[in-house]
Amino acid sequence: MTLFAKKATSAFAWASVASAMSVAVSIGLVSPAQAIFPAITVPNASQSPYPGTNPASFGYFIDATAPFFLDGLGFSSQQGWPQGTSPYEVTFWFFKNGGISPLDYTQIASVTFTPGTPYHFQDNYFWQSFAPIYLPGTYTDTDPGNLRGYVIAAIGDFSDLPGNVQFEGGTATVSPKFVLGGNGFNNSSFPGPPTGFYPIPIGDGGVGINGYFNPNLSYVPGPLPILGAATAFGMARRMKRRVNSAR
Repeated sequence: MTLFAKKATSAFAWASVASAMSVAVSIGLVSPAQAIFPAITVPNASQSPYPGTNPASFGYFIDATAPFFLDGLGFSSQQGWPQGTSPYEVTFWFFKNGGISPLDYTQIASVTFTPGTPYHFQDNYFWQSFAPIYLPGTYTDTDPGNLRGYVIAAIGDFSDLPGNVQFEGGTATVSPKFVLGGNGFNNSSFPGPPTGFYPIPIGDGGVGINGYFNPNLSYVPGPLPILGAATAFGMARRMKRRVNSAR
């Protein structure tokens, strides 16, 4: 098993917004007036049961090409789950220092999806929205060590039982505002060392960028307010870097 923190970098500089990492999020159902703009879409998703220890987490690492507002989290729709009894939590983290320590991760937002509860439905995902949270770009020239990024996961029971979801594979189409860094998983009894990462999905399942799309995130499109518009953009492109440590 491989521990990894994936980081892709590009050519954009950003104004420091470190204080945004401490924002407390009040979660509510999506109102009809609030549009959802998914970071990814998965036109041909497929599901498979997870034979390992449950609960588990499945998700992916992602970078933002510029500062953005996060305004919602999504959970993939799968047949049978709305009639089941298993809730699932979708959590979004920021990481620094390559994500090599659990202390490098800061939770930005988290929502729980409970079967039988009505949620906004769009692009094969259920959605919950919240007040927009301003977050920095991480595919940028201001990160020369390629050590910052985001990771999102769906957390719950992925075994092959009625009412449980399965981990979701496929090939995602990614919004130009984001760069997909790769997929990861974890479970509640992952062997160590290192330990202490659960539920952060740091285990490399060997599927590259094709899979583990149970969670999703929504962003505010269009120009940012003056705080974001003041950002100066560079043009040098750099290669993607992955920080790997053997378990």
